[in-house]
Amino acid sequence: MKLLVCSLLAAVSSFAVLQAAEAPAEPARPQPRFQRRATAPRTEQQARPNRQRPPRQNVPFQAAEPQPDPLTEWSLFQVGILPGIPAATITSNVYGVKSGWPIVNGIGSVYGVEGSWLYSGTADINGIQASFVSCRNRRLNGIQAAFGVCLNEESVQGIQASLGVSVAGDVKGVQGTLGLCHSGDMIGLQASSLNISGDVTGFQAAAVCNVTGDVTGFQASVICNVTGNVEGYQTALINKAESVNGVQVGLINVSDSKGIQFGLINYIKDSAVPFFPIVNFWL
Repeated sequence: MKLLVCSLLAAVSSFAVLQAAEAPAEPARPQPRFQRRATAPRTEQQARPNRQRPPRQNVPFQAAEPQPDPLTEWSLFQVGILPGIPAATITSNVYGVKSGWPIVNGIGSVYGVEGSWLYSGTADINGIQASFVSCRNRRLNGIQAAFGVCLNEESVQGIQASLGVSVAGDVKGVQGTLGLCHSGDMIGLQASSLNISGDVTGFQAAAVCNVTGDVTGFQASVICNVTGNVEGYQTALINKAESVNGVQVGLINVSDSKGIQFGLINYIKDSAVPFFPIVNFWL
């Protein structure tokens, strides 16, 4: 019996070996051409780089400055109540009358008359600008008058007059007040208690003092004249000039380079005889 079982087992084993030998071999898998390199896992910061935005700059909002209306756009009559009220008074041009009750101003032009109780302040005036208290403009061709203060920023061609203070850019015409006159270059007449100006061509008169650049013409004051070069005539109690191509008449006359002097004390720095009383000259 045992012999029979062993024979069967041997036969089964031989059959299995024969089957395995006859079965087709499994084809080999092709190897990839490029091998993927093994890398370490990226951190979260590497996977998502931190992109920092530039700081936001807060630029302040700047409203556009108003511009005057074209000269072809104008009105015949305007009334102002306060600065910029009504709004039309700011940029408009008036060919006629512009009135302030009590204040009027603007950056436009007036061809005619501007008057107010307290303040007249339109930029360009071609005609008359007047107020009981104060006037102000940028350019004047005509007359500016006030009981208090007259102000001009750039130029006057005409007359500027007040009882208190008159201030202007360059003047061609007349500037006068009972108090202070202050101007750029002056061509014409300037008269007040105290005159302060650039170069003067014409006549300058002061109740107290004249302080100017060069003078071409006639300069007179009660107390003193302090100037650059003088070509003409200068008279006051005290006269001081850099050079005089003309005459100084006063109690004390001082010139740095030349001149003809009549006074008690006469001094010309560059003269051969610098000091000489009564009459001194160096040409």
